[in-house]
Amino acid sequence: MLPARKAKLTARMRLASDENADKYFPDKMTRIENWLHNVESHSNASEVSATGVKDRRPSEIAKLETLRAALEKFDTNLDLNNGFSGSAARQRSRGHDTPAPSRTRTYIRLDLPLPVRVYRKHCKRLKVLPLRRVLGQFGRPRIILNDLCMSLSDVRAACKGLAYETSAAYLDVSGNSLGAVGVSHLLQMLAENKQYIEVRIADNCLTGNGILLVSHHFLAHHVITVLDISGNRLTDTDGTAVANIIKASPQLRVLHVHHNEFCDTAGKVIGKVIANHKGLKELDISWNHLRQRGAIAFCKGVEKNTSIEYLNIGWNGFGFEGCVAMADALRRNCTLEKLDFTCNRIHPPALLELMKGLLSNKILRVLVLDKNPITPSFATVLLEGIMKTPSIALEELSLQGIVVDKDFQGVLDTIHQGRGFSVEYETSLPVTSRNRNDMLKEIEMRSTYNIEPLRMLYLLKERNRAQDFFHKINKDHNDGLTPDELAALFKESGIPVARFVVDKIMNFMDTDGDGKIDLGEFLVGDKKIKRLSRDLARKSISEEAHYSRYSRTFRQAHIQNLTSRLKVEEAQNYLSPITSLTPSPASSRRSSVNYP
Repeated sequence: MLPARKAKLTARMRLASDENADKYFPDKMTRIENWLHNVESHSNASEVSATGVKDRRPSEIAKLETLRAALEKFDTNLDLNNGFSGSAARQRSRGHDTPAPSRTRTYIRLDLPLPVRVYRKHCKRLKVLPLRRVLGQFGRPRIILNDLCMSLSDVRAACKGLAYETSAAYLDVSGNSLGAVGVSHLLQMLAENKQYIEVRIADNCLTGNGILLVSHHFLAHHVITVLDISGNRLTDTDGTAVANIIKASPQLRVLHVHHNEFCDTAGKVIGKVIANHKGLKELDISWNHLRQRGAIAFCKGVEKNTSIEYLNIGWNGFGFEGCVAMADALRRNCTLEKLDFTCNRIHPPALLELMKGLLSNKILRVLVLDKNPITPSFATVLLEGIMKTPSIALEELSLQGIVVDKDFQGVLDTIHQGRGFSVEYETSLPVTSRNRNDMLKEIEMRSTYNIEPLRMLYLLKERNRAQDFFHKINKDHNDGLTPDELAALFKESGIPVARFVVDKIMNFMDTDGDGKIDLGEFLVGDKKIKRLSRDLARKSISEEAHYSRYSRTFRQAHIQNLTSRLKVEEAQNYLSPITSLTPSPASSRRSSVNYP
């Protein structure tokens, strides 16, 4: 009788709501008194007088007294916060992140929040133990479940509970390796609960199907304003899904996609969508592979954007081409206030190109150029340009990891006399700037070119017949062309190329693999190069022309029609359109790193 009575009360307790809990579930002591009264009245009413029948009343009362003592002892050890035993409470108080104890000694408490009850219910259904970290997050305004290494069942149970959470607007599930299946449970919860407006799902291996599911969610729901999908191993092809997220989310204000593997394709599609986005305020696309064409296309989007205030493109390798494109963007952009250009291969020629747009911008306030190969002399040139442009709005300049010279501090003192300006740099050398001729050597053309090797050979041969061009290269008039003869051709034409350029031409034309290119192989290879050049011109002549205006090689070189030689412009004509390189008078005082 007693076990059945207890099971019946337990079932009634679980079904009772918060409003009628007192009615259907009185306290334990009241229950015990009622049981004792019922047993005593039943015994008096049905007392058996037959001889030999044993009176069971004393044994029933003894059992009830034992049960009452056990319940009182259990009450003293009960953890009123979450219904766990005292030993488990002591473990949690010591900081042990252990699962909850077995349910053999717990029950569903009606005084617990609804998300906790739902979470524990689904943990029991999925046969997983409730996690302390998850239970402790319910009811908080910021739910942080990062780096828990949860299984798919754990994720599913947690999402069931989070669907009933009404007090949180921030959700962080980073570092759990959810994958496509895990993120599907998360997105289903976000579709049911519209309270979460800031979501961080970084480091969850969402490449491929995972990021596609996220993009489909944003097509249907326009709630989330802050999204972090960084560190998810997103490839260049995944850039289309990220672009769809931006395009379908007019409410999106902050987007972090750093530490991924975006290249040219991602740079093009993302740059295209941010050009027309009106709500995005902060974009972090650092630690990717945006270079050359990808960097140029991305900067074109920044040029047309009218909302982004903070842009982080550090650790991408923009180089010369990216700096030229960013200079164009800075000339026309009217909203960007902070630009992080950390470690982007900005050498002196690239810095001069970037300054052309920087000194024309009236909005930018913070510029970060940390860890770039900027020499002390050209750091002074940058500061002189800022000093001679009073209309510039720049207030903070970061040059951490860059050494400056004595003249740099003299220019900085002059700026401080007119306005507030803060600079951070590595250290100052007790030397003055070098003369103009030494500085010109830093911006001379490098010994390698970014033109396709086969195209360079085709340009050099353009006004000659293939047979005549072969005999021109073949100095010793033997049976074939050697790699040394090809290298000598480029050297005589003023193009000091690397060895891999010659090797690529040899692999393309030397079909029999004997190490030489005979006349027949050269004529066949010449026809192939012509066909490739025509196909390239037919497919992407506009794209190539667009890229050529940013390329350092094309900007500084041209093909001479009569000699078919590649000529480089003199560096003197390339250096000076920005600011004078005459060193400023050096101050005898040493300035500190930061200025108010």
